[in-house]
Amino acid sequence: MSDPWLHRFKTKIIIGLVVMLALFMALTMVGIMKITRNALLADSAESTGQLGKAISSGLRCSMLNRSPERIQETLDNIGQSGQVAKIFILNRQGRVGFSSDRNEIGKKYERTADVSCRVCHLTADTVPERHTILVHGAGGDVYRNVSVIYNEQPCFGCHPREEKINGKLIIDHPLTGTYGLIQKIGISMAAGGIACLLLLIPFMSRMINRYIDQIILKNTEINLVYSIMDSISKTIDMEELKNIVLDIVCDALMAEEVDLVLPKGQNGYRVVTRSATGEKYQRKKLTDNDPLGPVVERWCAGEVTLYEYSPDRTEVYLPIRKGDSRLALIAVRCKSHPLPESKLQLIEAICNHIAIAFENARLYSIAITDELTSLYTVRHFRISIDKQMMMFDTYGEKFALLMIDIDNFKKVNDTYGHPTGDAVLKKVAHCIAESVRVDDLAFRYGGEEFAVILPATALPGGLSVAERIRAQIEVAEIMDNGQRIAATVSVGLAVCPDNATTVKEIIVQADKSLYAAKHGGKNCVKASQTVARE
Repeated sequence: MSDPWLHRFKTKIIIGLVVMLALFMALTMVGIMKITRNALLADSAESTGQLGKAISSGLRCSMLNRSPERIQETLDNIGQSGQVAKIFILNRQGRVGFSSDRNEIGKKYERTADVSCRVCHLTADTVPERHTILVHGAGGDVYRNVSVIYNEQPCFGCHPREEKINGKLIIDHPLTGTYGLIQKIGISMAAGGIACLLLLIPFMSRMINRYIDQIILKNTEINLVYSIMDSISKTIDMEELKNIVLDIVCDALMAEEVDLVLPKGQNGYRVVTRSATGEKYQRKKLTDNDPLGPVVERWCAGEVTLYEYSPDRTEVYLPIRKGDSRLALIAVRCKSHPLPESKLQLIEAICNHIAIAFENARLYSIAITDELTSLYTVRHFRISIDKQMMMFDTYGEKFALLMIDIDNFKKVNDTYGHPTGDAVLKKVAHCIAESVRVDDLAFRYGGEEFAVILPATALPGGLSVAERIRAQIEVAEIMDNGQRIAATVSVGLAVCPDNATTVKEIIVQADKSLYAAKHGGKNCVKASQTVARE
């Protein structure tokens, strides 16, 4: 998460989720609080009604005993108990006859004018539908319970028979405790919600990190696949393709070494390696104790069809196939750490593209390869030397050209026949291929003549490669019916830009050097002495 953009993206996601959760929790808590408040207020209303009935029954005895002092004393005691905010009795005219607040005795309530009365008495003729109502006062909200004192037979001694009602007992039950309880519940729920959010934020952060890592991995995979497809689609040349594939696999897996095994002939193979340190591309000969040896043998036998790990997972072998064709084997080595599964999944995703690229390169290689010698054709020589000259014109990269001719080859054909001559051509071509470097290009130029292009090579390097080719051919064993046939070559060398700066000129200078070698005794190397014209 070191990328600032990703950090901001993650922060926005977390803030958005927290806001959404907070809103959801707030709405949920508001709903719960509303239900809880209504339930508690309903319970208080019911309690107030029951309290009114109980007090009314208690006062009835005092009223029947015609004891005003006892009634007032009872109301005083109830008022001081703290269970009610106020308790008072109204007569038929709406005047306070008794009250826990003695200052209110004598006060008259107009049921159509007084705010607290108009809640139920909307008009003079309105019959109240409720006996318990919520009243908002200066001292706080109270539940007011109104109990009607009916004029019954025991009351006829003091009250006229024709009156239906003697008065009303009014009890104001305070809601301070109920509201306090509601507030405590709200605070507890809010604290719980905040605690849940604080606990959820680290969890969400880890979860989002995991998903973002997956997004980054998938994005990396997609970008890499597109990059690989773009890179490998630009060439069908096997030499360029193998270097591209080595770079891709080495960089994608952060490998210390990648070996690319390519088929050669019927059952042979050649190995090109790329190291994270040191020389990038070089040929490799497998030693007896190289763990790659047995894997390559099984691969040549067609037994390696799926990728395989070494026991410690520091090596993986990826066969590149197209149908039944063995195109390549990629061996990846990370000696310092096991290869991660995610990286291998990435390589697996691009193996099919690599296989298609190798198949196209293989078909192109067949088209540009001489069937007898397995070297490139003269047609491909024209393309390659034009490309090399373009590299010089663009980047100033010098190169060397070797022209090689088998000495006395006509005599071999005349003496031993063309089949033996073909065997000599194949052996000489094999020696040339084994003597040049990975990036060097060897061609059958025509008949018994060969050419080698040496990129990024000056005169000393060209002479070294030319002499290595000459010496290896001189000692090569070419047998015909048990008889060794000696073969030697003459080599002409020209260097761009020392001896020439155009394709035509460098071929002419290399041919002149070859001619000088032929006339200088054969089986030797001659370099052009011509200085390129400015």
